[in-house]
Amino acid sequence: MKKIIITLPVLLLLCSSLYAQRAQIGLRGGVNFSYLHTRGAADMKMLTGFNNGFFVRMPLVKRWSFQPEIYYITKGADITYNIPFADGTVRYKFSYVEMPLMLVFHITPQFNIQAGPYLACLIDSEVKNQAGVYLFNYREHIHTQDFNRFDAGIVQGISFDIGAFGIGARYSYGFIKAGKEKDFSGKLYRFPDAGNSSIITYISYSFN
Repeated sequence: MKKIIITLPVLLLLCSSLYAQRAQIGLRGGVNFSYLHTRGAADMKMLTGFNNGFFVRMPLVKRWSFQPEIYYITKGADITYNIPFADGTVRYKFSYVEMPLMLVFHITPQFNIQAGPYLACLIDSEVKNQAGVYLFNYREHIHTQDFNRFDAGIVQGISFDIGAFGIGARYSYGFIKAGKEKDFSGKLYRFPDAGNSSIITYISYSFN
């Protein structure tokens, strides 16, 4: 995965050089609202985070473009448990390097819709006991190695461009559960037994 993270920016730059007369290279960043889609929790609340990185938009045929991206994004949620050996609310915070491969359809020169897969690598995590924790200390027992290093899913959204600037919103849905299976009190559990989902908003700027 480290090779992928190192190689992708090089490939993006190479692709942009091949389309030097037509490609758009730009920066993007914004705010996201993340949660963990799970059925095993008593309650769940979104976390607010951020995202920033860069993109290359390459025209394909009329009205269609290909847009590979790479950015840093934070995800997570507050989850409340009510199971035999664990209770209370825990906050999961994840930091990923995420790489979407977006297919863009331009409805008008300014407005477009986007969709595609993404691949992500977990680079950091934080677990905090929030409230009502008596049976199980999440912070002491759950660490970065207890989470899946890789994530993959789909992204879809819209974007509106005004000159070099753009604004957009997306929804992402992860297929891989964030937690690994681990033995707790003689039974296998995942903390969290859930995948990532995010509502992503951003502002972008194209250099050409």
